[in-house]
Amino acid sequence: MTFSFEETYVRSMFYETLRGEFKPSCDAEKRGHNLAKLTVATFMKGINLPSLSVIGQVGYLYSPSWAPNVRSRAICLENSDGNSINLSRLIIENELEELTFQDQLYSSDSEEIGLAIVSNGEKIVELPLSPGRDIEIAKIAVTSSVQSFFDRLDN
Repeated sequence: MTFSFEETYVRSMFYETLRGEFKPSCDAEKRGHNLAKLTVATFMKGINLPSLSVIGQVGYLYSPSWAPNVRSRAICLENSDGNSINLSRLIIENELEELTFQDQLYSSDSEEIGLAIVSNGEKIVELPLSPGRDIEIAKIAVTSSVQSFFDRLDN
């Protein structure tokens, strides 16, 4: 099933962690970017991935013009009403690496309400999400991880 971004729910605390700015050197115009905007672009400009192996999951795939060797995938869980979805993971990847930002609230393997950052299948950080300081710490962790991912593209 295909959903629009308007039919997608993103937990505000998770979305806020994706708003830190990074500057990928692969962007010829040297602009600042953030994962929140990349998430929206993935829904608005990406293609639907109808063949996800887990029933009740919906996915979108997008390659940003400023990073031609990078793909972003937004993975969502369908709500029980069947009329909307919740963003559960944002994945950025290239041929060598996959970096996942996972909202633990919508993860089947955790009861925690927080954020997990996973690199190539290994959890590298797990942080609680609550209003205030936790959000800022998580945003710094996300921004640092994604900046490092793009820095490694040049090496």
